[in-house]
Amino acid sequence: MPSRLLAIIGDYFDQNLKYPVQPDEAKRTSMDDELPPVLALLLKLVVGSKEIRRFVKDQILPKSL
Repeated sequence: MPSRLLAIIGDYFDQNLKYPVQPDEAKRTSMDDELPPVLALLLKLVVGSKEIRRFVKDQILPKSL
């Protein structure tokens, strides 16, 4: 389940905020507008579930920590 939720967030970034390409001018999308709500959602997921917290930690931090 955590990998599915993170895949959804990853797909969102891939579709809406293609790094390093600038966001579509017609949509007027910017990182300043898009990133805070997505990170807030990720934070709620991490705080709400030990399983998701462990998965995110394993994805972000090296195993040696």
